[in-house]
Amino acid sequence: MPTVSAADFDSSATAASGAPEDLPRGWWFADREDGFTKFRGVEPTLEYLRQIITEKGPFQGVWGFSQGGACAAMVASLMADPSLHPVFAAPGPNWPPPPLQFAVIVGGFLPLDPTCKAMFDTKVPTPSLHVLGRGDTIVGQGRSRASDQSDPSPPQQLIPPSPTASDHAQTGHFPS
Repeated sequence: MPTVSAADFDSSATAASGAPEDLPRGWWFADREDGFTKFRGVEPTLEYLRQIITEKGPFQGVWGFSQGGACAAMVASLMADPSLHPVFAAPGPNWPPPPLQFAVIVGGFLPLDPTCKAMFDTKVPTPSLHVLGRGDTIVGQGRSRASDQSDPSPPQQLIPPSPTASDHAQTGHFPS
């Protein structure tokens, strides 16, 4: 039965608590001094995702928002062609997984780290939907549009060959 009380959504977390659940989360972190082109944490992220895919898969699709959207595109690319990164290329039980059947990328962007380049230079057959915020000040249209394939000849491709793109007037939030 649905709840009608806002108290059912209360949390013990506070903004200044320092508790682990309040710490910022990310799949990786970009180093400012390198122009945000060097990512710390990509390899452990891919190792973690490979473990989840191996233990909990198979998966039919992936959904990601913002940095998670970029990560979702990476996963779709790597599941279609594990040879694109050493973590996914390594042999193992229940590996490689079948390619994904779809990807939904909301507010995603093209990662600038050169170690991710191969994942976005390769044509991936995974059908995808890209949702972009026209008012997004965090992920600008240039990095989003390059990833959604609206441009027939972008320098790198998020999930080609023909994803569907949809935009909304909001900022970097999931549209409601």
